[in-house]
Amino acid sequence: MTGLCLACGSKLGGKLFELEDVPLVDSFVPRREDAIRVPRYTIKLAPCLDCKSLQIVNPPDTRGIYENYIYESGTSPDLSEHFTNFVTYVENLGHRKDALIVEVGANDGLLLRILHERGYQRMVAIDPSPQTAAIKISGVTILNSFFNEDVKVRLGEEKAFLIIANNCFSHIPDLLGKLKLCKSLLATGGAIIVEVQSALSLLENVVFDYIYHEHYFYHSALSFRNLVRRSGLNITKIDLLPTKGGSYRFTLAHEEDEPETAAVDYWLYKESLVEINALATWNNLYRYLELIKHQTHQFLENNLDKRLVGYGASATGTVLIKYLGLEDRIELIVDDNPGRQGLYAPGSGIPVKDNTELRSSDLCIVLAWRHSGLIQKRLRKLSVPHICPLPFFEKFI
Repeated sequence: MTGLCLACGSKLGGKLFELEDVPLVDSFVPRREDAIRVPRYTIKLAPCLDCKSLQIVNPPDTRGIYENYIYESGTSPDLSEHFTNFVTYVENLGHRKDALIVEVGANDGLLLRILHERGYQRMVAIDPSPQTAAIKISGVTILNSFFNEDVKVRLGEEKAFLIIANNCFSHIPDLLGKLKLCKSLLATGGAIIVEVQSALSLLENVVFDYIYHEHYFYHSALSFRNLVRRSGLNITKIDLLPTKGGSYRFTLAHEEDEPETAAVDYWLYKESLVEINALATWNNLYRYLELIKHQTHQFLENNLDKRLVGYGASATGTVLIKYLGLEDRIELIVDDNPGRQGLYAPGSGIPVKDNTELRSSDLCIVLAWRHSGLIQKRLRKLSVPHICPLPFFEKFI
């Protein structure tokens, strides 16, 4: 196995899992010809032999994706409620509402808007995406760039009492360096809150479709603690959240401010039962996914007379379509986000439409299966038969 750890620079171990020929997953574009030509890469996962971070081996450079990024936090059905609860968590930390907050990976500013509504007055948004450049919230300074040492220059001598990094520390290489940068920006007595998808939940909940090029890392409590300790910080709290199919929320502080929480030992124990970095564990996942694929194809072969429609034009949907081998079988994808409608799916060139395109004579496959409850209500109302492939195959005819 070639390549070095993107978190700490050490050597990687052997390959644990592989997805072949996956197109850049969120590259939905206006022209079908361009969608079909989206670059494809094979994704291989391996653990670092030193810090234990599970990651993609030699990933393509995806930095250019963020210059034309189309994902918006506000379009996710569960994030508004999640961020509202997140702000309550922040309030309970007890910092003054005029203290400086820095958000890394601010995207469209959904969280910043909720913080502003709850009285927080001084915030900095860091993100290279066009969505961040367009944020207009009183009291928010925009740094429309990647998170790097330039941030220290822009902030000057002032330190932040809170640094937030939600769902972006899986996308950033040199993670140890970024944690050290966070420490240098953090005021004494301040906190860093990091939310990342949990590798434990990925395995337990079969959330394999979150494995794609932009997600360099698949974090465990073990690997994240190793990096946090090396950066001069401690994990002072761990929560497991339902977002993204299962996410860790790590609260960090200067090691001289607060000790490491005993909860770390609990999560290390839980992870040891699953053996996240063991080849046998990932072979079990592979065998289960092959069973899902077989059941899906077996059902579809008995329904060749029906037009197959996907529901959910997303990065994870792209992974699922490719893995299940449905790029030539699905005729269109329905999505409720107007920003996706009229585009074409990466790799397959499948058109994205609104739900008025659905017919009772269709067969729909729920691609956004983590939101299957909401989607199935809509499909039942329209009398559209449908199947949901994960976490186990179900049909609703």
